[in-house]
Amino acid sequence: MDFDFLPGELDDIMKQAIASSNEDTCYIIDHYEVKPTLGENNGFIGDIGKLVIEFRDVTWERPQREPFELESCEFLVKVQPPAGQYASSRYVTDRGVFSYRPELYNEVLPFVTRYRREGNRCEDLAPKCYLANRRVLVTEDLLAQGFYARPKGCWLGLEELRAGLRALARFHSAGMLADRRNHSTLRDRFPRLFERRERKARFVEARIGKGVVFVEKVLELSPLAAVRDFGEALTKALDRAYNRDDEDREAKQVLSHGAAWPSSLLFRRKNPKNPEDGPEGSSRESTEEESDELEAVLTDYDAVHYAPRTLDVAQFIYSGVHPRDRKHLEDGLLSCYQREMSRRLGEPGPGFAGYEALKREYEETRIVAMYLATRYLPICWLDRRTLSVRWADRLDEFYDRFVLTDDHEAVLKVCESDAKYAKRVFRLVKQLLRALLERDEQFREKNDELVRRYGLVNWKKVVTKSAGVEAWMSASTASLGEPIASWSSLASTSASIDTSAATSIQ
Repeated sequence: MDFDFLPGELDDIMKQAIASSNEDTCYIIDHYEVKPTLGENNGFIGDIGKLVIEFRDVTWERPQREPFELESCEFLVKVQPPAGQYASSRYVTDRGVFSYRPELYNEVLPFVTRYRREGNRCEDLAPKCYLANRRVLVTEDLLAQGFYARPKGCWLGLEELRAGLRALARFHSAGMLADRRNHSTLRDRFPRLFERRERKARFVEARIGKGVVFVEKVLELSPLAAVRDFGEALTKALDRAYNRDDEDREAKQVLSHGAAWPSSLLFRRKNPKNPEDGPEGSSRESTEEESDELEAVLTDYDAVHYAPRTLDVAQFIYSGVHPRDRKHLEDGLLSCYQREMSRRLGEPGPGFAGYEALKREYEETRIVAMYLATRYLPICWLDRRTLSVRWADRLDEFYDRFVLTDDHEAVLKVCESDAKYAKRVFRLVKQLLRALLERDEQFREKNDELVRRYGLVNWKKVVTKSAGVEAWMSASTASLGEPIASWSSLASTSASIDTSAATSIQ
């Protein structure tokens, strides 16, 4: 991984990493190297590597150490990719992803961190940042400190879910405290970074439009191909969730992470009993209260923006909780988040709302989480073996085809040859379709024949929850189907899709 640091940049990193606590520390940089890394949780927003700096501490009065001993420090580095042959590289450069990182990591996050309530030292909001400019981002390497990352697409354990929600609550509450104590919002203090109209336009352009095309292509391969006006109904629902004015909400918009996937968190046991213990399994395997044994730290703040707090919460729950567990775990997980918010904020103040308001807002935003799951999980479920067979080292091409363009053949071709994968993708899409049908009367009327033929709507929900916000489906995670042998057999199995509550989506 070729990258040349400018004169003084390595010194800036070392000053913060080893000399910040002792102004008399003197060192000589002997050598540095940027090693490429390709972990399970690497994204495509920049080239990711590990920076290794070898140095000699020449401070003479160093207890218990010989002077001039060769030492090394390791850091995580993200480099601005050259605008080259892949759309993902052009996306990063054209959108100016690195152009706003200096303001975000050098000003916003340190400013917000000052307003978090003091707790354990380990409860940081983000990894320490040592250098952020338009070319490169250098942060501490938490993996080298005992943190671990969950592989993409794996369901989280109950302990990990609670730790992740506490991390979100810490971040949300810190932003709220910063706004409250400065009598203005961070949008006013950093207008370029938090310009709302530009952010929403980017979301619509980069996610909604392309996502609708993908979902419609999946539906075309099923008996539900005759669904009418799906894109219109989805856009209307997402617009309602994203653009509802603060005046209509009990809880105001807060500083949000924007990419609250399980892969955006790192976990570590505070007091590990056995250093060989690994991460937890699925959410069904942990049933006891162990919330104090695990901590989580949020990473990858590139999508930070102001939004309803439950967008982060719903996105995390829908991408981290096994669908069979979601219904009976949701209340407990929301309570965990709310308790941490209350603990961090102390006495409720402006913008803070109680648990019932949290649940109502969660019902509004769960449709967004369902949609985002159709964009995130199909990629995560493609294991490295599948990717290596089909795209080898051309992962950039895969991201180009699925994430950044309207060409979804990259995923659909896997569906044609992998029945298990096809079944999981179809269930995600059908979950989203059912939610739209149950909360949009006009959309339901246009597709009345399909609704009745395949039992796509739980009429009890529609009848009993037809007033106001409560009409938004509260249990949309019901069973989504019997195993589907292949795309060609969808027609023969679709009629029985809603009959088994125990069918696994694994």
